[in-house]
Amino acid sequence: MLDSADADHRLSPGWRAPRVGAGRLPWALVLVLVFPLAVSAQGMIVLNPMPPSYDLGGFSLSSPPVDNWRETRSSATSFQAVYAERVSDVDINQRCHFFAESHKVVDPDYQGDSASAATAAWIQHTELRGEALVAFTRVQVLEEAPGLYTFSLVVKVGEENVQETFFIMLAPDMSEYFVAKLTTKEPQFREAPFYAPLLLSLSTLHWRAEQADDDSLAGETTEDVVAGESGGEAPAVQP
Repeated sequence: MLDSADADHRLSPGWRAPRVGAGRLPWALVLVLVFPLAVSAQGMIVLNPMPPSYDLGGFSLSSPPVDNWRETRSSATSFQAVYAERVSDVDINQRCHFFAESHKVVDPDYQGDSASAATAAWIQHTELRGEALVAFTRVQVLEEAPGLYTFSLVVKVGEENVQETFFIMLAPDMSEYFVAKLTTKEPQFREAPFYAPLLLSLSTLHWRAEQADDDSLAGETTEDVVAGESGGEAPAVQP
């Protein structure tokens, strides 16, 4: 049974996340996502209407059913989106940023499930944030999407606290995993107009019956995601 919590837990001075073994994660993949933490509109950005749904590797999900959700980037295995509100003829407020991606599981001998994958990610990310980590939630099943696990971190960036919420699912055959992250500066983001539509989108996440083309993920890289190597050691990545 996973240890879960509905509210953030304050950290005591010197707190460190528990390590597994000799610094090795129990999962063969290290999930490292680094996103822009400033979600205010800065400079030029192209906001495209989102398609009805996305196929990310072997995973599929519907888009949030709200027009304010706009795509900023997509590929065969990932997409990025923001929730944007027009505040003037020239200014747009981006209230949050969302990134979703699928990856191949690189260790052919891996045996695990979505819960263990999410727990490994939680351990890594709480450690990576270091002293900037203000608060966190434990790993828990997303009520709206059984099989999808989630956890949240509150991270100090300058004088502001940034909310980071992760979503992770492992394919039933353990061949791929889905990972996503919502970033926002709004502490009450669960009551914000962008969150419920996002949950509706995530509730449609599923592993397609047909297998993804073996080459669909070949060569897919982004500057935002770093996958670990099959040995399970965390790469030297600065948060």
